[in-house]
Amino acid sequence: MKVGIIGGGISGLSLGYFLTKKGHQVFLFEKEKELGGLLSFLKKKEWSWTLEKFFHHFFSSDKELIELLKNLNLKEKIFFKRVKTSLFLNGKICQFDSPESLLRFPFFSFFEKIKTGLITFFLKYPPFFPFFGEKKAMEELEKLYGKRVFSILWKELFLKKFGEESQEISLAWFLARLKKRETHLGYLKGGFSVLIEALKKEIEKSGGIFLKKEILDLREIYSKFDRIIFTTPLPVFLKITEKFFNKNKVFIDSLKKIQKMYASYCLVLSLKREFLKDGTYWLNINEKNFPFVVLVEHTNMVPKLFYGNETILYVGGYAPLESSFLKMDKKRVFEIFFPFLKKISFLSRKDIIDYHFYKYPFAQPIIFCGYKKYLPSFFTPDPKIYFLSTHHIYPWDRGLNFSIKLAKKLSEIVEK
Repeated sequence: MKVGIIGGGISGLSLGYFLTKKGHQVFLFEKEKELGGLLSFLKKKEWSWTLEKFFHHFFSSDKELIELLKNLNLKEKIFFKRVKTSLFLNGKICQFDSPESLLRFPFFSFFEKIKTGLITFFLKYPPFFPFFGEKKAMEELEKLYGKRVFSILWKELFLKKFGEESQEISLAWFLARLKKRETHLGYLKGGFSVLIEALKKEIEKSGGIFLKKEILDLREIYSKFDRIIFTTPLPVFLKITEKFFNKNKVFIDSLKKIQKMYASYCLVLSLKREFLKDGTYWLNINEKNFPFVVLVEHTNMVPKLFYGNETILYVGGYAPLESSFLKMDKKRVFEIFFPFLKKISFLSRKDIIDYHFYKYPFAQPIIFCGYKKYLPSFFTPDPKIYFLSTHHIYPWDRGLNFSIKLAKKLSEIVEK
């Protein structure tokens, strides 16, 4: 078959790889200069490794990703490290990633510590996921943990990530995210660019063709392919196909009910010295009024020597697409972030080598209560057209492994 794939992120690349291995000819369309989507990367001449524009890692339970890496002869690139996760609260950085750290946590009473540990253990291993899809996460967690503990642990994280949508987020999404967490995280020697480049090379070796082009009119390519597969974010899929499917109002209206997404933004700092000096890799910001939700000190997992001995610090957050914050340039964002960064750890402007600001408009689907009723299918009203996006990854949170898993499944379906 001759297959047109729209979108060059990890879903599109994985799909292209699986289909070319089955003997199909693939044409992959990507409007950006770089492949990878959220996995796109940067590289400085002083660095021997590339760096993702948005922080990434994986888990030992990510079977599909690890299997793909092995098939691409990248097994030796995989490494895992026990990392430290902490909270920033009341001006303090507190480790919070193990029973021992929970017992040392200074803001809970002994009873609250025991209760929090038991509740978290129960939630990490829930017996019946579908039941929780109809429950509101914030409401149920406040009942389970108690108002004070919930306010300290989870409230600000929900508000910073989902804003006005926070109260509607499904408990099933939260539990799936909690279930996947591990203390040992994986990364690739050289950066995730080695995966992107390997997939591109294998697709081209099998006759695949990459086209730097945005598809604005589906009709212009419809007759050229036996199958057309969209791997774009849902809002982009609707923009391109709504007129094409204008007689299928039920299909379009169902997708519109779940199309709202939040953008992700990330300030990436290169520093002359460590920022989180206690070795924390992942720092949740549980304080009010901070303009970001997480700090990730990449070089507390990956050795600095691969980045010219620079400390790499991600400062990440989320915002609705209409937010004025997403229209700001990197200097304005830095000036807003800088005073808040100094509240967390000492930071002088002289410590900063350089910085970059990246934003991705369609990063986080809003998984509301009852979302499963609208869970999109791979199939569309046209038997020739298929669709795969982060909206298909339910109840799990978006991630490389699930994108690859669904791409493999779809590659088997389109052959039938």
